[in-house]
Amino acid sequence: MELEKVVEKHEERLNGHDREIGRLDKRTIAMQEQINSSLVRVDESNRFLREQNMKQMDQNNDILNAVLNRNSESEKREDELKRLNAENRWKFFMTAIGAGGVLAVLVNAVFGLFK
Repeated sequence: MELEKVVEKHEERLNGHDREIGRLDKRTIAMQEQINSSLVRVDESNRFLREQNMKQMDQNNDILNAVLNRNSESEKREDELKRLNAENRWKFFMTAIGAGGVLAVLVNAVFGLFK
């Protein structure tokens, strides 16, 4: 009789352990499902962030190219203005020298008439 009671208690404890193991298995499965769904959300978030990062890199490249092109165009305009200034200086000096020569010829002609 005592052996039967010991066996029954042992069986009850085994059944309790089985129930606890089943409960823990269910919790483990639920936790794994939560982890999986969280990982899916993280993957989607990472994909979205990668796409945003690529778009931002493209925009930054466009901005950088625009700035570089503008600087290049500005330098070209400055070079063009320097060239035009140099040409105009030479034209001015040549005109001034030429006009001085014409005046000298006129003055000599006028004085030549009065001699």
